[in-house]
Amino acid sequence: MEDVQVVAMLVRRCIAGDSAAWEEIVQTYNRRIYNICYRFAGSGDDAQDLTQEVFIKMYRTLPSYDHTKGAFVTWVTTITRNLLVDHFRKTKQDRMTDSMDTAAGVRRPRTTRTPSLSVSKFPTNPLPRTRTYAAGRSERRFTLPWPSCRQSFGKQ
Repeated sequence: MEDVQVVAMLVRRCIAGDSAAWEEIVQTYNRRIYNICYRFAGSGDDAQDLTQEVFIKMYRTLPSYDHTKGAFVTWVTTITRNLLVDHFRKTKQDRMTDSMDTAAGVRRPRTTRTPSLSVSKFPTNPLPRTRTYAAGRSERRFTLPWPSCRQSFGKQ
């Protein structure tokens, strides 16, 4: 648990330009921030980059921390979460572009090979069938394969 007075003193020293105080803050909160970023990114390299961005943002906004509004660890976690949300929003456009490229027929090289099943344990499912009409509209039809199902649904 953090001592509010010790953290407030560290923050004041950082704002005054004490690099040793900043190093102490980085050492204290580095693991926590990295773990949050790693859970979000799923990659060690991305987590390190995001952690560095969090510390840069923390350093720039350190004067806005108010110990009367909450614990320093809460402030740090909030900054981390907000940066990760911003990062997600920025990369969302890239993900959408990738999916549109795939839909348009642009193929990306596969990095992993997905196994294909040659023999199925189960027979093919006869349920989904599609009928296309002259107007271009398609209708999905479902048939009930077992007589007991047909009777319980009132279908013959």
